[in-house]
Amino acid sequence: MEYIRHGTASLFAALDAHTGEVLAEPIKGKNDSINFCDFLDQIDKSVDPSMEIHVVLDKRSSHTSKYTKVWFVSHPRWVSHYTPLHASSVNQVEIFFSKLQRKVIKMATLLHEMIS
Repeated sequence: MEYIRHGTASLFAALDAHTGEVLAEPIKGKNDSINFCDFLDQIDKSVDPSMEIHVVLDKRSSHTSKYTKVWFVSHPRWVSHYTPLHASSVNQVEIFFSKLQRKVIKMATLLHEMIS
């Protein structure tokens, strides 16, 4: 049977390390600094204003641009931590999606192939 690609979805995601809750938002349009900071604004509005927010990011351009740096400066309760290159294994939300892919999506694909 030939593999059929049904497309991919790009999304922003945040994991609350205390509760395990994942907030994910499909990226509409470009994966750029403006859309990324809009996602951060959503998180900012949903978290108790008295709490400090720590965010773990890779070094993609939307996370390190001037626009994003200005956003972080204007939101002082946010503390950004950047992972080393090629170290997605230290980012908990990356681990969440890796497990989701291995356990759910891969199994669904196998089941689909079995019944086809």
